[in-house]
Amino acid sequence: MKRLISAAAATLLMLSAGALHAECVFPSSEIDVPDGSKASKETMVAAIKKVRAYQGEMAAFRTCLDEELAAVADPKPLEAVQFHDLRFNASITSEEEIANKLNNEIRAFKAAGTQ
Repeated sequence: MKRLISAAAATLLMLSAGALHAECVFPSSEIDVPDGSKASKETMVAAIKKVRAYQGEMAAFRTCLDEELAAVADPKPLEAVQFHDLRFNASITSEEEIANKLNNEIRAFKAAGTQ
């Protein structure tokens, strides 16, 4: 639900930002996290690698956002700061959701004793 609200707010803010031009592209969060209770070790390792790569993409995205905001002349318009903060926070929320999902499946994998 938080993700939906964040996405809707980000869309509205982007539409109202007019003069702002987003150069930073939000990485795709379409990561298939396998069912840990049924997955093989190789499948789980591959999922961990995909999530780590996604986390790297998100870190680069947040760096891009910071650079984008720094390029806006001072005093920075409130909408530019809000636009930055909204996208920054949405990236953290998305990353946390995927990491939590992966961690839950890792626990299920370990509980199943599948090695």
